[in-house]
Amino acid sequence: MNKGKKLVFGASLLVGALAMTVPERAMALNNFTPACTKIDNTAHVDFKVGTIAQGAGGLGVDSTTATFYVGVKVNVAVATTDAADVTVYPGSADTLLHFRITNNGNAPQRYALSYVQEADTTPSPFVGGGNDSYNATDVTLSSATIASLAPDDYQDITISADTPLSQTDAQVAVYALKAQSQWVGNSANVTVDGTATGANIGGAVCGVPGPDVQNIDVVVGDASSDNDAARDGAHSARSAYKVMAANLTITKSSQVVYDPVNCSSYSPLVCPGTVRAIPGAVVEYTVAIANSATGTATNVTVKDAIPANLTFLADGYAAGKGVQVDADNLYGGVATALTNVGADDEGDYNVTNPGAVTVTGIQVGNGQTAYAKFRATIN
Repeated sequence: MNKGKKLVFGASLLVGALAMTVPERAMALNNFTPACTKIDNTAHVDFKVGTIAQGAGGLGVDSTTATFYVGVKVNVAVATTDAADVTVYPGSADTLLHFRITNNGNAPQRYALSYVQEADTTPSPFVGGGNDSYNATDVTLSSATIASLAPDDYQDITISADTPLSQTDAQVAVYALKAQSQWVGNSANVTVDGTATGANIGGAVCGVPGPDVQNIDVVVGDASSDNDAARDGAHSARSAYKVMAANLTITKSSQVVYDPVNCSSYSPLVCPGTVRAIPGAVVEYTVAIANSATGTATNVTVKDAIPANLTFLADGYAAGKGVQVDADNLYGGVATALTNVGADDEGDYNVTNPGAVTVTGIQVGNGQTAYAKFRATIN
């Protein structure tokens, strides 16, 4: 587009469309004079010849009427209404980014809408948001067009997308919404994108005959943005998704806590000598679950089958309690023995999973570590 000359956009804007009702939400913004408004102005001159007032009845003479039509100002603005990166989780579906498209011109406009999937390393528009590092999937717009938007009115549009299950903590996906001005109505004098091509732009825009209106001014005045240039009839704005995920490290360890030779008592545990892994000894297994990411892991379930040549110790921590849990979200973060039956607390043996210890209901937040333990006797 030649920007060294007066930039002219044109199309069919029906006069009746200019009188359309504008919602209350859009009133008292720019309050521009509507496009195609006819402005007439006539001067009056009083004068005398000698001492006698001239003109009809001595009332002077009116000038000819100067007439012009108010031109069209095309100015679209797009802004995100998100206050920060929109949080998503691995596997999230249909998460929304929010945008608002405003007609800052003085005539109704149609807009073609599209989204831009920004390139890797593109910065998030929000402070501390990070840079683009992944692409969402199943990206859709709530609408691909706005059929008619009155001056000073706006319409809210969303981008919806899914987050792949493989994404990791703090990854960012940046998207932009772009609105391209078009025209309300149809005209042989304009292309599909609204660029003026005919000589009689005013007649096409205003729908008013006569030479005075034929070449009405149509000026594009939108600002530049990241995905378009100034005065190109388009505008865009960015928002971003940011992944919140859990990063769990699962560690399994074992320790002999009793043997029948070097210990004189199991409860209470009295072992004067060094305990050894011999038949009859008791081994304690510990499953440690640590989270190093910002997302909280919820509904964590531990399933641990009893190894061959071992027998689950049903009274390992107290009578009928062979499982122990230590998690910040359970029992005030205090290590607590659980029963083996499964219906009364978070632990069981050979109930939820045959031949295995099961612990449910664990939650592990950022920087936290939870523990599940059980004991078994060497056969």
